[in-house]
Amino acid sequence: MMMMRWKMVVVLMLAAVTTAVADEVTVGAELSRTRAYVGDEIVYQVVVRGGRPDGRPSVSFPSSVRASDAGQSESSRQYLEVVDGRTVRVSESSIVYQYRVTALEPGPVEIPAAIVSLPDGRRLRTEPVRFEALLPRLADGFELRVETDRRRVYLGETVTVAVVWTITDRVGNFDFDTSVFDRTLRIEPAPGPSGGQELTEFRFRGQRAVGASERVFASGGRQAVRFVFRMRVTPTEPGMREIGPLRVVFDRETAARGGRERVYAESDVLTLDVRPLPTEGRPDAFSGLIGRYELRTLASPTTVNVGDPITLRAELRGPEPMVGADTLPALERTPGFEGFRVASEGWREEQPRTPGRRVFTTTVRALSDEVRVIPPVVVHAFDPESERYTAVPSDPIQIEVRAVREATLADAVVAPGGSAAGGRGTIGPADPAFWAAPSMAEVGSAGGLRVAEAFRNPVVIGALGSGPLALIGAWAFVAVSRRRSSPEAERDRALRRAEHLVVRAGPAAGARAACAAVLGCEPDAVSASDADRLGAHPGVVRTLREAIEPAERPDGDGGGPDAAGTRLAVRTLRRAVRKDRIAGGER
Repeated sequence: MMMMRWKMVVVLMLAAVTTAVADEVTVGAELSRTRAYVGDEIVYQVVVRGGRPDGRPSVSFPSSVRASDAGQSESSRQYLEVVDGRTVRVSESSIVYQYRVTALEPGPVEIPAAIVSLPDGRRLRTEPVRFEALLPRLADGFELRVETDRRRVYLGETVTVAVVWTITDRVGNFDFDTSVFDRTLRIEPAPGPSGGQELTEFRFRGQRAVGASERVFASGGRQAVRFVFRMRVTPTEPGMREIGPLRVVFDRETAARGGRERVYAESDVLTLDVRPLPTEGRPDAFSGLIGRYELRTLASPTTVNVGDPITLRAELRGPEPMVGADTLPALERTPGFEGFRVASEGWREEQPRTPGRRVFTTTVRALSDEVRVIPPVVVHAFDPESERYTAVPSDPIQIEVRAVREATLADAVVAPGGSAAGGRGTIGPADPAFWAAPSMAEVGSAGGLRVAEAFRNPVVIGALGSGPLALIGAWAFVAVSRRRSSPEAERDRALRRAEHLVVRAGPAAGARAACAAVLGCEPDAVSASDADRLGAHPGVVRTLREAIEPAERPDGDGGGPDAAGTRLAVRTLRRAVRKDRIAGGER
């Protein structure tokens, strides 16, 4: 009976409870610690209660710390609360945004108020938070040095700086992130040694770095470990620029069994005298290369007919970051290339890049069988050791160019009647070997039925003595025959064959055959740049060009449209030609 009464009381109490949801949105900021060593990591978090913000909070961290996003978490809870004599059940949800923060300098650190935006347009601010960054004890016997071969450098020049740390005791959990650098210096870790030494991977300025260690003799007859890593330093402004002091913060074993303490070692400051590049003797084609470079070229094929495409590949090697090596000089402005037609798109860089190496590809065509050599490609660089600008040429490449009796439109230079095609103002020695295809109007007139020729046809002559009906039939037979053999019909059949060739031999073969059918040349003489001369819809031109480009690369691979897309482009081109939307060879 007593149990029954207690159950009724609990039911009545629960019935009196009103459920409520906290609809007021509040924000706050918290730190996992208020004191931390320089180089140690603490957690900063922004807590949003009672609502969902519109995106992550906006936090402006001071320059004395390094911060990284550590993700977010969500939680919800319910609790009972008495309000005005009534018991209510409160449901509260919260979202926590976390950041990892590392102090880079000793002293007080203040993280300003974070701004949280809500979907209704309101912007809420947290309170600023503060913590104290402490520098641990300076360790004795742990020498740290910064070394470089050259202290006088030029603006944009990259020099290698070595950091040497002598370790006399067992250490762990070390980092160099609290080192001081001039903000006008671009710093990045250099690649580690290839082998033969013990390698250690660590984080340096938020990037992966590799150092090498070896055992050496220390003072007092002791043994020590010499730890070395290198960094690349590139100044972006002239003047006296300082590197350091470099600082390594680490854990050191103490005399107590299993004891460790946080300590640091610090280097002296290394000063660089950064000078601007001289203007005297600077070539007009200088693009910013600083250092010693090597340029090599490779051509394929080296035995060609006049006008055949030749793939020219160039490899530039030198010190990173290779500023100014995004492309090579334009060949049409390079002395010696007057006897070549250069691809309109110029140089294309091969990807992916590898450190200290850039590879570029283009297409050239010899304009005459008198051409015997592909001239050197030349880049210009500034040599900081000799303090002068130098030309870096590739070696010339011997080629054999054979004359051709019939030129193709892919090699066209001069239009019918001697007028210069494409606005060319002068005619060189090779130009008479080339011609441009006639216009659609000229092709159409050539395909018409000429009465004089028709009456010389034996079928027509035989029909003249067989009555009017036979004559009319013979006339129709000749007209149909001529129509089937007209240039328009031949071109339509060639485009139809190109469409099927896409499936049988691949997109590149089909695209070349389609371009050759419209341009009036052999498919082997077609290059990717010739697709731009079709005068077709830009989408069709782009698809055909991209289908041919992979076949022109040395490896013969590299993507491009699929067979279905290329076949659709060829079909669209054929329909446009049949409707006279593309005027044959007119461009």
